[in-house]
Amino acid sequence: MASRPSDPADGGDQLHQLRAQAEELEALRAELAETNRGVVALYAELDDNAERLKEASQLKTRFLSYMSHEFRTPLSSIRSIARILLDRLDGPLTEEQEKQVMFMQASAAGHGREDDAAVIKVFPGIDLPKQGG
Repeated sequence: MASRPSDPADGGDQLHQLRAQAEELEALRAELAETNRGVVALYAELDDNAERLKEASQLKTRFLSYMSHEFRTPLSSIRSIARILLDRLDGPLTEEQEKQVMFMQASAAGHGREDDAAVIKVFPGIDLPKQGG
């Protein structure tokens, strides 16, 4: 078999194909670059949202800690007054008064524990301040 001489038209077709491939590659490169910019923008948005979520979580924790303290303060006072009354430092109590003061003391003590338990159940891991007195 004899080799055929190359046809000049074949060279033109190859050049045309190479140019078409180069244009297609350039279009794909531009599309990839645009996609990468979009991904970078999404990551930046995710970082911003994560930071805002962290701040909101810290505010929630601080709010619950303050509210827990605000509820504990009057409950602690109620328990202290009840203890003073039951110790009869201000004089004797009737049987009914003693019963009511004991009920008041038990109720105040129970509410403090129930409130803390409810907060901890809803927001696990929250660090509530320790109850004093």
